[in-house]
Amino acid sequence: MNYKLFYLSIGKLLYAIANADGKIMPQEKQRIRQLIDDELVKVETSKDAFGTDNAYQAEFAFDYAEDNFLEAEKAFHSFENYFKEYKTSLTPELKNLVYRLAERTGESYRGINQDERQYIDKLKKVLEL
Repeated sequence: MNYKLFYLSIGKLLYAIANADGKIMPQEKQRIRQLIDDELVKVETSKDAFGTDNAYQAEFAFDYAEDNFLEAEKAFHSFENYFKEYKTSLTPELKNLVYRLAERTGESYRGINQDERQYIDKLKKVLEL
């Protein structure tokens, strides 16, 4: 499995959820960075050519999407396309991790709102949970 692509896709997914309502609150960004550190970096062992943990690709992708004003729907579709292509590489544990990250992102600022819930519900179907 190409973990760099996996983490880039997760970053776009988390961006889609955080930006579902058209704005990303500082609390959401802080929570996403914390989730990446707590849930991804601690378990990832692969590094890029510069020695950086590949899990940080999720943070890079999130920042890139935000800096370039990517629409939430396009970011979600990017994850969806990744999943369709690499579906057989994702274990049930990885699928559950992705779903858990999405829910925690939605909960990070005043709970999951209606727009975020729509993406989280779509994600559940995509992941076949």
